[in-house]
Amino acid sequence: MRFNFSPEEFIVEEITPNGTLLELGKPLSLGREDDQALERDYFCHFILQKRGWNTTDALDALARAAGVSRRRFDFAGTKDRNSTSVQLASAFTLEPGRLIAAATRVKDIAINGAWKAREKVKLGAVGGNRFEITLNRGNCGVEPDACAICKRAEEFGFVVPNFFGGQRFGSRGNTAEVGRLMLKGDFEAAAMEYLCGTQGERNEAAVRARQELSTGKDFRKAASAFPKHLRFERMMLSHLARNPTDFVGAIRKLPRPLELMFVNAFEAKLFNQALRQRIERGIASPAVGAHYFNASPITGFPSAEFRTIENREEAEAIGALVADGKAFIAASLIGTESKLDELERKILHDEGVAQEDFATPPMPELASRGTLRAQFIPIKGFEAKTIQEGNAVLLKFSLPPGAYATAALEFLLGGQTSEIDAKAGP
Repeated sequence: MRFNFSPEEFIVEEITPNGTLLELGKPLSLGREDDQALERDYFCHFILQKRGWNTTDALDALARAAGVSRRRFDFAGTKDRNSTSVQLASAFTLEPGRLIAAATRVKDIAINGAWKAREKVKLGAVGGNRFEITLNRGNCGVEPDACAICKRAEEFGFVVPNFFGGQRFGSRGNTAEVGRLMLKGDFEAAAMEYLCGTQGERNEAAVRARQELSTGKDFRKAASAFPKHLRFERMMLSHLARNPTDFVGAIRKLPRPLELMFVNAFEAKLFNQALRQRIERGIASPAVGAHYFNASPITGFPSAEFRTIENREEAEAIGALVADGKAFIAASLIGTESKLDELERKILHDEGVAQEDFATPPMPELASRGTLRAQFIPIKGFEAKTIQEGNAVLLKFSLPPGAYATAALEFLLGGQTSEIDAKAGP
């Protein structure tokens, strides 16, 4: 199932770790707004509201408007471009007034509050996200039924599988494949897949340029032929035009978050495959040796710290907590230190990747030790109602940080798995 939302149809409001909701269009201050704050309050925290911007590009634009380096900015969580979103961010040694003035010079960006703070906003410091989504045939491909959606949510106890959504695998659906090739040590194939893959590419000029590079492998020609909006590809091509065999160096020309995204996307693909099979086999219940998260007393979402089930008695007790929404069984996002079960070992073997490959020796900066992710998550504050004379459904609900609303939507619309491009799927 593919979704195609306009920014007005997909609203995301961030929830802070202490449960504060950053609401659309609502001014809010969580600290001192004046310039008389303590001298050691070097940071400016601010509430960023944006329409049709992803988080990185929005902060790039703000930095340019303020005349400062982009490296001064930090944020807690990423938000998709095809949305209207509100989130917390920070800037180093930038006065609140100057930041607010800069935002007025950037289209579709606003600051709903800015104040001095002692520390920067840290990546991952998010309590959750609240969504307000308008569903119609045009953006989801089916005729949504509010009653049917409510019934399905109630039937599953307002809990959904925690699949990664299609966004995790990039607009062309090939980031996981790039990551797999990198882990196998085939950096030439990884670079060429990123540069030449055309599945999901909508721009005709980009399709032609990618195809020409695939057949001719003329990096110098491609460096000028690739459309200017493909700036990351052009960065790689400029390097390859000078160093045609240095594919590791070409990948290193990309921003660090994008390099990490390739490996992270492959980890997400493996997680989705394992979760899908656990659901099909009915083996997603608590067991001895399994890890779990307790529910946060503030948000009710999985907490940050995990625990391990030590014996059968504990497994039974945790099973009761899971049924009551007070605990959540975890599974691996595979890395070098993950303790794999039989299913995960088989999935990894079928992909032709060894666990030690996650150390990525040629690029140790991308090494992944692995982490854990809840297999099922609660949807809080769920509402569904028919609008626009019965032609659309308005959904409101909150999800934990890192959860994908599109994956939850597909489940609520009757699907069992998140939509994964064929190239990223099993």
